Amino acid sequence: MSVYSKAAKGNQRQIYFEVKDTGIGIPQDRTGEIFKPFTQLERTLSRKRDGVGLGLAITKNLVELMGGKIWFESIPGDGSSFYFMIPAETVPGKQVESGDMDLVVASKSFSGRKPMRILVAEDNPSNQRVLVEMLKRMGYRADAVVDGSEVIQALERQDYDLVLMDVKMPEMDGITATRVIRKLRLERGPTIVAITAYALEGDREKCLEAGMDDYISKPVQLKELAAILEKYSACQ
Repeated sequence: MSVYSKAAKGNQRQIYFEVKDTGIGIPQDRTGEIFKPFTQLERTLSRKRDGVGLGLAITKNLVELMGGKIWFESIPGDGSSFYFMIPAETVPGKQVESGDMDLVVASKSFSGRKPMRILVAEDNPSNQRVLVEMLKRMGYRADAVVDGSEVIQALERQDYDLVLMDVKMPEMDGITATRVIRKLRLERGPTIVAITAYALEGDREKCLEAGMDDYISKPVQLKELAAILEKYSACQ
């Protein structure tokens, strides 16, 4: 990702963002659909790419609301580059400080007051690192795996109090893994919280029906994660 700005009239500037990936690219016959809501190139829960087809549509709307524009270049099989520009006005800057709640939540004494053994199940390396780092800020040393089958293997090796389970993972998705775990009737079954980019009506119900205990949406916020730990640590 790269960001740069260009001077415009007066105190105006144009800020340009470029995001590159090395994914599957976009076929020429699909380029006209890419900014439409719910457009996906892969549609199964076990696919290896994140998203529900809303991200680019939302991004386009936000960029245009700010008076900007968005476009992309793509080579099938070789990845894509997305660009957007937004106009901005230069003003004297102020340093933004973290809110009091974030400072309290991030205190490493949190894990001392709410001890839990936590397993993170997330196949996206960036998302996994963010979750593990959030937990680290609160004093937890979480283990991490990349799919549902590894969750089951980890639970067979040791007990966990809480599993933060991505719904959409390769090999075995979070819904399937949860059903298997509940069928195993482990002596000390963990609390399972779904973490998903899905935001459609009925998704929460699907997670709960599979045996999950709760549900939080991506991108996960520190306060929301702390609330989950607060809620379920009392059950351990």
